[in-house]
Amino acid sequence: MHEALRIRPRHKSTPASATPALDFHRSNPLERRDSDHQASNRSRLQLASENVKATLESLGYPVLGSVSCAAAQEGLVLSGAVPSYYLKQMAQVAALRVAGSVRVVNRLIVTSF
Repeated sequence: MHEALRIRPRHKSTPASATPALDFHRSNPLERRDSDHQASNRSRLQLASENVKATLESLGYPVLGSVSCAAAQEGLVLSGAVPSYYLKQMAQVAALRVAGSVRVVNRLIVTSF
């Protein structure tokens, strides 16, 4: 038997709380991978959201600076109000270019026609 695979028995003088228990059912490795993936996906969405917000503020249209870009389960969500459909589309195109493969949901409201 290999030395690394050998499990040493607990001595009677060692308290149970001092020796880690071998509990193979405690955590499922697939669940850990899913939670790690969700955490990395969340941080990726958060980073994309910050990049989109910075891009909208730098486009030269002050009203686009007030557009909110939030990371949500369905992707990035643009929300707020803009005065024209042109600015709504400008915000969407800028967000799509910066976000890359992240889905962008445009919930901007046009306040005038």
